[in-house]
Amino acid sequence: MKKTLVALICTVLLATGGSALAYTLSDGTDVGDLDTYVDKTNLDDNGEATELAWVNSVLLVSGVTFEGKLENMSGWQTTQTANIYALYLGLQPLDYDYFLVKLGNNSTGYTDYFFENNDERSWAVLDLTTALAIGNDSGKISHISLFNVDSTPVPEPSTLLMLGAGLLGLGLYGRRRVQK
Repeated sequence: MKKTLVALICTVLLATGGSALAYTLSDGTDVGDLDTYVDKTNLDDNGEATELAWVNSVLLVSGVTFEGKLENMSGWQTTQTANIYALYLGLQPLDYDYFLVKLGNNSTGYTDYFFENNDERSWAVLDLTTALAIGNDSGKISHISLFNVDSTPVPEPSTLLMLGAGLLGLGLYGRRRVQK
């Protein structure tokens, strides 16, 4: 009975610790899950100060920094899932919290799309068909600006669950030793 319970608890902890869905390239590279759409706008000026001011107004937090700009948009790669594309964010430190996609020519009227970078943070992962309404034409993307937010990391719920299970196990082990 105890072994079954321990096996069940371990299975649940392992199942909750990973990503819900991850996309891969044809060579097997894991690029993570889709990045989360945050907001869109039209910025006439694509300068660093203008983009940073707008990002600050959207996030309403302090400590947002402009980290760089990718201007070569030929690096979009198809994943093994239809309409999902990934771009390697090859600037250092390869850990970007947010990115802004600037379109050069788009019929939707919006030119700037802001995303939170999830999971594999060295990759931008988007469904170009729905997220940007440009189909598979990454040539319409002018550049991508990268941003970080200085903040204290918050542990994931599964991490706290594993910590709690470990502390509970240590407590039970200690209690058992004291009773002997």
